Amino acid sequence: ISSRHWNLQLKIHFTAPVSMVIPKKISLTDHIEAAYLTYKNKIKVTNDKKELDLKYLISYASREKANFEVKYIFYKDMRERGYFIKPGVTDFRVYPRGGRPGKTPSKYFVYALSERNPMPLKDLVRQL
Repeated sequence: ISSRHWNLQLKIHFTAPVSMVIPKKISLTDHIEAAYLTYKNKIKVTNDKKELDLKYLISYASREKANFEVKYIFYKDMRERGYFIKPGVTDFRVYPRGGRPGKTPSKYFVYALSERNPMPLKDLVRQL
C-alpha cells in the first residue's frame, strides 16, 4: 500500500455477491467509511488479494491522517445512532436521523477533537 500518496486499489466485497475495484485516491471519509463497514461486517477490504482487518485499517489511516481515531470514534457513534454523515467544511456535516443530502439540510457542522488536545477558541474561529 502506498501510504505516501494514498493510492490504494481496494477490492471491496459486499455481503451480497458483489465486488468492485475502486482505484482512486482515498479521502479521510473513505477510510472512515471503509473501517466502519468492515467493523459492521458489511464489506471486506483487500489489497493484493490480502484481506485487511479493522485493526490494520485503523492503524494505517492513523499513521496518515491526524486525529483519525477520534474522527472514526465520532463517525461510528453517530452512525450507530442513525445519523447520516458527509464530509464538510468542518470535519463532518451531520444530517438528522432519516435525513439525506438533497432531502434535508444538515443539522450540525462538526469538528471532531480529543479532549486531550484542547483547541483555543481563536483557533476554532480561524477554522471557520
